[in-house]
Amino acid sequence: MQRLEGQGELVEQHSDPFTHLLARQHHGVTKGSIAAVVAAGKIPLLLTDVEGAQKAKADGLDCLSIFLAPASPQVYHSST
Repeated sequence: MQRLEGQGELVEQHSDPFTHLLARQHHGVTKGSIAAVVAAGKIPLLLTDVEGAQKAKADGLDCLSIFLAPASPQVYHSST
């Protein structure tokens, strides 16, 4: 993951900061995986936060962003 990040290949990435370094899980979406989905005639769907959407657009992805907000802060916190 660090190599892909260093090469600028990751569009979206996440690592759990609340676990030990040896047990930490890293998740990410590469530009190549998005290109493969598009080449197959399908539409990729990414679940990301605001920063991830901004990075995708900055990386040159032609994308539509839809932001869903919870009904209230209480609803948001009760689902996490």
